[in-house]
Amino acid sequence: MDGDGEQKKTIVKCPHCGARVEIAPQGLGRVHRCECGGQFRAPGGKPPRALREPGSAAVRLSPMWRSVLNVVIASALGFGILTAGLYAACWFGLWPTEMTDPGAPTEVQRSELSMDELITQLSDRDRNIGGLATRELVRRGESAIEPLMLALHSKDFLTCSNAQQALVRIGEPALPSLIEALAEEDTRVATWVAWALGDIGDPRATGPLLREFEEHIAMAASPIRPSASTAGLDADQRKHHVNAANAMAKALGELRASEAADALSMALGTIDPSLDQTIAEALKRMGASATPAIERAGEQRQDPKERG
Repeated sequence: MDGDGEQKKTIVKCPHCGARVEIAPQGLGRVHRCECGGQFRAPGGKPPRALREPGSAAVRLSPMWRSVLNVVIASALGFGILTAGLYAACWFGLWPTEMTDPGAPTEVQRSELSMDELITQLSDRDRNIGGLATRELVRRGESAIEPLMLALHSKDFLTCSNAQQALVRIGEPALPSLIEALAEEDTRVATWVAWALGDIGDPRATGPLLREFEEHIAMAASPIRPSASTAGLDADQRKHHVNAANAMAKALGELRASEAADALSMALGTIDPSLDQTIAEALKRMGASATPAIERAGEQRQDPKERG
């Protein structure tokens, strides 16, 4: 600013017509219009704030990069929405969480299989195949009972387990066959049958279960034969009788069969620790009705000299 208070102006030449234009200091760096109608930006002035301040966040993207950024953001949002939708579908059971073998028979195809084919599928390690075969056998009801009872003779654990579950789900119609099979010489079959009867929970099985329990307890108490040439049980046979008695004690507990309390109590501490635990749990299920039997068993096992 000079002495008379006027600001010093800058002379700028119009790029269109060549005329000389006076620009005040505050007009530097801005766009001006010449008398010829042309527009031009006066040189000088202060740079934009975004360029003057270090670390400024003002970044201008080209149209191409703005489009790319928009696509990335839209894709991320879309993926998030899709993931949330699939999660919700799985949570509410609208989407299968297990993949099945595309070559496995469908429900309709499985209904056309023979009994023998379905029994064979009980041993399949694919739980979808074995489980669906079990379900189809249950659906066939009474006609499947005999094949399932035969399946209990299998040496394959999975076959026996699935067959036992199917018989339990068939329920009351399978009861006569299961009770009859309690007396099987094959103690493994008797064990599976006892578990099934306990799960079905029909009190009509109480008498047969108690009778066979006492029979297996007597066999398990037999002396172990020292060699193959002598009479008696070998170690494996005794183990099978203990397992059968164990399953029957558990079943009697499931049935709350208080009439079996005396026989169960008398077997405590005589055969096997694992059997003792099962008997104790069975008596606990029977509640207060089993208490007198437990006390009587304790008195009978007590040494006569200690009682006197």
